[in-house]
Amino acid sequence: MKRFNNFRLLNVFTLELDKWEFELHRHNFYELIFVERGSGVHLLNGLQFPYKKGDVLLLTPDDAHEFEIKKRTAFTYLKFDEKDTRAAIRRQ
Repeated sequence: MKRFNNFRLLNVFTLELDKWEFELHRHNFYELIFVERGSGVHLLNGLQFPYKKGDVLLLTPDDAHEFEIKKRTAFTYLKFDEKDTRAAIRRQ
């Protein structure tokens, strides 16, 4: 299974897609996803959850997921690493 890595303290961006382009994968970070518009199915750890505009999803590094997009979807991502975030807060 593919694993995506993030080496930034905080990474925020938006993706707008008609079709999900990434195979089932895990991360080395936490991921908070805001569904700005659209709908479909979130496949998470072998389970299926419908998603729609206004939903918020929280994923851990242990989660395996992908999406099936039914209606063009805009996802806003906030990616962060718990250990790096704690260390940055302590330094302040």
